[in-house]
Amino acid sequence: MKADDSHLVLLKIEDKLKFEDSTTYLYAGTDPAAVHKPITIYKEKNANAYVVAGRYVGVTDTHLKYKPLNEEERKIVAEKLGTGKLVKFLSSDFSRVSISESSLNGQVPLSSSARYVSFRV
Repeated sequence: MKADDSHLVLLKIEDKLKFEDSTTYLYAGTDPAAVHKPITIYKEKNANAYVVAGRYVGVTDTHLKYKPLNEEERKIVAEKLGTGKLVKFLSSDFSRVSISESSLNGQVPLSSSARYVSFRV
């Protein structure tokens, strides 16, 4: 990974097999140009769960590269996906990640792992 790619999150191309064939794109953000920067969302096969990858920026031989979302964009995406779904955000942080209840307006995180930050909306 290049030094300027350190802020990006990666999704292994082989991991796309875990998701349904169709991909969802949402538009969120206060930036006027946000309408031209869709957010990529994958739905897990046989589950009511979504993985929000972020904004696509490129590809390598083995990975898709995404720009992660800020907290405000995460809230908008979770709201647009609707209630009763597990929403996971692709994360580059390989340590445990937690999101405070207050930052999610009462939506409690279910779990976090090396690759995803999850919460139910």
